Amino acid sequence: MKHDHIPAKQRGLTLWGLLMGGALLAFAALTLMKLFPLYNESFKVHAAMKAVAGMPEIGQKGVQEIQGIDHAQLRRLRCGHDYRQ
Repeated sequence: MKHDHIPAKQRGLTLWGLLMGGALLAFAALTLMKLFPLYNESFKVHAAMKAVAGMPEIGQKGVQEIQGIDHAQLRRLRCGHDYRQ
């Protein structure tokens, strides 16, 4: 039996290609998992500061009173969890 049609080169994913792709995917996932909490916390602080800055008569309050309001805003943004306990 003679083989008239033999493909010139096989195509497909090799084991090394699969391992490299998996390593790249794992690196990207690890990087995202490490950076997400930083950006999330930054967003919460920014949102709390905007809420405090938008309050009426905030310019007439003292520093400690503003800090207390800011801490209350942060606790609300964290869904009621106070992590300092």
